[in-house]
Amino acid sequence: MANLLIVDDNPGLREGISSFFEGQGHQSIMAGGVREAVEIVRKRPPDLILSDLIMGDGTGVALRKEIRGLGLRHDPYFILLTGYPTQDNAHEAYMGGVDLYLTKPFQLPALALAVDNALRKRSVHEDPILRPAESFYHDFFLALNPVLPRLLMLMEGRYGGLGPEQVACMSSIFESWRALLWTMGDFYQRLNDPASGAMERRRWSGPAALRRCIDKLQKDFSEAQLRVEVGRESRLPLGFVHPPTAEALLEALLLRLAAFSAPGATLFLTWSTVGKRLLLSLRSDLGHPDLSAELMRHAALLPPVLPLLEEAGVRVIVTDSVGPWTLSFDGA
Repeated sequence: MANLLIVDDNPGLREGISSFFEGQGHQSIMAGGVREAVEIVRKRPPDLILSDLIMGDGTGVALRKEIRGLGLRHDPYFILLTGYPTQDNAHEAYMGGVDLYLTKPFQLPALALAVDNALRKRSVHEDPILRPAESFYHDFFLALNPVLPRLLMLMEGRYGGLGPEQVACMSSIFESWRALLWTMGDFYQRLNDPASGAMERRRWSGPAALRRCIDKLQKDFSEAQLRVEVGRESRLPLGFVHPPTAEALLEALLLRLAAFSAPGATLFLTWSTVGKRLLLSLRSDLGHPDLSAELMRHAALLPPVLPLLEEAGVRVIVTDSVGPWTLSFDGA
């Protein structure tokens, strides 16, 4: 059981969330905005805060910063909820100290999973039996949970009509992201053996993996009338990664790049090295003018996924909302 603070200027939403968590055995208190929440935290710091992003008297990010400034002995875990996710406000949230950024609409069981996982993290110094694999798995699930239903809605035309090429690309993205979530090879072994440590990294040929992905997706590229050009330095080091993660991410990003590129565009994939890291940059010479802002917003690679991938040896840098992307892999 934990003490939760629910902060939202929508009375119905905050009362619904509060009632749900009280039914789960937690204690909850509610606040209608930033000022009220700060006063509550001063008097009785909660274990965890669930806050909306945009409220009448400020933002959830501002609330997080104010709470950080109170100098509390135990800083509450902070989950930010928003119906308007963008790369910019996600970046601002994490830079401002938010622990987890989730999008609306959400399913209450998924939110409960986020809270349970957060409470486990908060007590890590008290509970040496915390299982790193389970924590990683839950974080990864929560990062993708809001995206997968939206991909289905996009394919159903909920956000406007898509052509057959876009439907094919979105369908493939859905399958790739589902694979990214469920097929990381050693999750279940690690869940059964928490002492096994980090995900096993192995020597991995990035160019060969990229060629496998391109061959697999050639039908999608052909239907979308896209060309693919791959450039590389003559000598590239082997990557040192968890291969299922790296290859699933490659496939997902290639499909997303295809979805945002107009028919006739060329996709440029360039391998290079910087220091001891192997780098892959992906970009397109054309953005698709007909894809809606909703599609671009909801199909975006979510920022919470990015730091988690580093455990598998893969780093992703997204420079703007539609690419280009840079993936880097540890040198072996």
